[in-house]
Amino acid sequence: MLYPSQSLETKRLMTAEVDAASVVQLLESPFAAQLDTFWVDWSAIGDDGARAIANSPHMKKMENLVLKNAALSIEGVKALLTSENLPALKFLSVWGNNITY
Repeated sequence: MLYPSQSLETKRLMTAEVDAASVVQLLESPFAAQLDTFWVDWSAIGDDGARAIANSPHMKKMENLVLKNAALSIEGVKALLTSENLPALKFLSVWGNNITY
């Protein structure tokens, strides 16, 4: 369970229970705009979660995004790389995903 009322700058989530719906819940929080680092490891956010991150207007401050073993495909990665909502992004890790192109 995510608690959107928490103040955030860095959020690290390491659990198989984190899915795309959990990411959407976090991104709908007004505190999501404070995020500069978001680390999701061993989860099932998949391409839907990646698209939610890419489409969120709250990600303007995001500098570091780690989506390890997060059930991503090349489509989710493309959504992140082409997003206009991630202008500050300096580091993206998608290690451990089954990405082919």
